Amino acid sequence: MKRTLKSISTLTLAFGIIISLDSCKKEGCMDEAATNYDSEAKEDDGSCEYEEEVEGCTDSTATNYNALATVDDGSCTYPVATNPCTGGAEFCMDFGGTAKSGDATVSDLGNGRWRVYWTTGTGNDYEQVELDIYGSDVGTYSIASSGAAGTAGLEYYHATDGVEEGASGTVEVTTWDPTGEGLTGTFTVTTDQGTEITDGNFYETK
Repeated sequence: MKRTLKSISTLTLAFGIIISLDSCKKEGCMDEAATNYDSEAKEDDGSCEYEEEVEGCTDSTATNYNALATVDDGSCTYPVATNPCTGGAEFCMDFGGTAKSGDATVSDLGNGRWRVYWTTGTGNDYEQVELDIYGSDVGTYSIASSGAAGTAGLEYYHATDGVEEGASGTVEVTTWDPTGEGLTGTFTVTTDQGTEITDGNFYETK
């Protein structure tokens, strides 16, 4: 009888310890994807909370970009390009304070060299611009005379005043599609004669 009582007492103690250990398990959210995930929890208590999905445009370049959106819903809209040249001209610029514009063409000169060519006038008033781009993609090209890839060169010619070469500046190509929509971009150049060329644009030039 004493042995039986002792056995019962031992089992009772062991059961009590198990219950005690179970009651010490920390409860909490065990899903790592939840916002209230508890890395120390040993038992999931069903309290997990999740970030609410917000649909909208997630492209920061779009006109209706939503910084709070977590899911892109395909609603993004983008600015429509407009021709900055007066009268729908393909080429325009301010050359030392004088506005110049007109139609232009794009030619593939080979070896990664493309030329935007503009000309106007006749006789002593004839003038032209050869804007050479050493590349074949959108991006920024620095004005240089080296002809190296990633650079651009500009030559302005006037039948009376002669030639001026681009000494510094940049060409920014925003659309590169010579056989489709054409080339679109901007340029700002200072020539070797000190002439400032500003507001330079070529728009869907082919």
